[in-house]
Amino acid sequence: MMIGALAIITLGAATDQEKPAEIRAKKFILEDNSGKERGVFSVGEKGVEMKLLGTEGKPQVTLYADDSGQGLYLSDVNGKERIGLWAKGKDVQIAVSDSSEKQRLEMAIRNDQPGIILSDADGTKRIMMKIEKTNSLLTLSDINGKLRIKLGMMRDNFPNLTLSGAGGEPFWAAIPDGYQEK
Repeated sequence: MMIGALAIITLGAATDQEKPAEIRAKKFILEDNSGKERGVFSVGEKGVEMKLLGTEGKPQVTLYADDSGQGLYLSDVNGKERIGLWAKGKDVQIAVSDSSEKQRLEMAIRNDQPGIILSDADGTKRIMMKIEKTNSLLTLSDINGKLRIKLGMMRDNFPNLTLSGAGGEPFWAAIPDGYQEK
């Protein structure tokens, strides 16, 4: 028994002094002092993912990098994703969701063109602002998602205002004097 105890002490002392130069694994699990899982760092078929878990074991922060891009998600205390930030190629997007996980705010740059979308509680896109090349555009939609007001700077920097009916068909437009169709 003494020889066994001496062997364990000797191995323990050697382990403390000799640290590995490299560790390889497909998954690391972080535990708190009580043994509860609090984080996971893993590699799967799609790519690399790191999750930080709250005291209830629900994801609070998720970071990933894979073939589809890179992203960061922040979740509420219930583990529901509330803020997402991701990038793919030259495109980037930030999305904010409500407590029922419906996306309510989206800010994005796609093809180097910025835009902002605000959605209602049902997820219907209601307000959109974007810049396409040199033209800026603001649109307002009704509760059914039908375009009702469109305000923009069109070709040659001329403003345009269009009002549409409940079916989305334009019924009135204001175009400045001197504007000619090309």
